[in-house]
Amino acid sequence: MPELEEVKNVVFKLNGDSSSGPDGLTGRFYQSCWDIVGIDILALVQDFLQGNSLPKSITHTNLILLPKKDNIQSFSDLRPISLSNFINKVISRIVHDRLESLLPRLISNNQSGFVKGRSIIENVLLTQEIVTNIRKKGKPDNVVIKLDMAKAYDRVSWFFLMKVLRKMGFSNDLVDIIWRLISNNWYSVLINGQSHGLFHSTRGVKQGDPLSPALFILSAEVLSRSLNALFDDVQYVGYGLPKWSAQINHLAYADDTIIFASTDNYSLNRIVETLQEYEGESGQQINKEKSAFYLHQSTATNMRVVVEECTGMSRGHFPLKYLGCPITHARKRKEHYADLIRRVKDKLQAWKGNMLSFGGKEVLLSSVLQSIPIHVLSAIAPPN
Repeated sequence: MPELEEVKNVVFKLNGDSSSGPDGLTGRFYQSCWDIVGIDILALVQDFLQGNSLPKSITHTNLILLPKKDNIQSFSDLRPISLSNFINKVISRIVHDRLESLLPRLISNNQSGFVKGRSIIENVLLTQEIVTNIRKKGKPDNVVIKLDMAKAYDRVSWFFLMKVLRKMGFSNDLVDIIWRLISNNWYSVLINGQSHGLFHSTRGVKQGDPLSPALFILSAEVLSRSLNALFDDVQYVGYGLPKWSAQINHLAYADDTIIFASTDNYSLNRIVETLQEYEGESGQQINKEKSAFYLHQSTATNMRVVVEECTGMSRGHFPLKYLGCPITHARKRKEHYADLIRRVKDKLQAWKGNMLSFGGKEVLLSSVLQSIPIHVLSAIAPPN
């Protein structure tokens, strides 16, 4: 049971200036008035952890729909972000901190998202190294499959998640706490700043909640273990790698999953069966239209047809974009960084119309413009 000091540390650790929930109280309020409200917050947290439900006034959450692209055609082009009440975030963060130290032991090394000690850069570098071997001579040919999970966080089955937690050995008390956190949520949608409607959710974990990433990767661990188990099948033929390298057939960063396989018909079918079983159990759905497979350009046309029919996906062309970085088996070219260059140019063009002083321009260049290429350039070396 958390004590006053632990709850206080969590309250001050969370961003006090983040958007408030329906009650309108930001973290800055609780931080500024801690001496007054601290005891009451502790009592509420302990009351919940002892088995009592939170009132609707606390679990009520606003949903804001952020566009994924400029031209919005349907709800699938919008990303729902949850604006929870701060007290709800405090409880979620306390539970998350309990889980954090366990994740490295429970989550496969293939998953680098939201696990302490693992980095997104590792996935990018490893993917680049593996893709370099896509033209490795021998039979069957290599194929890279990039998956797109449709509304991954919103589709998590609560019952599947509870089953996974119990299978991993979590206590009934902790499973019950997590169940009461995720299942007792009421939502309203913010439209033009006004709250509309009130409805109860039946699945999914909230994007923007401190606990959600940990819960998602725990449920996604089932897919990782299922894919890794394919190596136990003596008929399974994996992605062709040097003999000294480890056996790797997939990498993931939260829901961004990339699979390394061979064009062997039996092996491809085993992967597809594994994905279908995971979809059926977890509530997840692979968006075949946005997913794609990648082959070396020398691969025979009949093999492309085999992969296309087996996976139901279309063929993509290198460089593929994974975790924001261009990945290719060939030599890097300037064109591969066209998206990065465009983003920099767009920023400069937008700033041209502003009446900025020399000092203002200097601040924008150093704080905004220089930060844009950091992620890509820290993982992938640009061409000369």
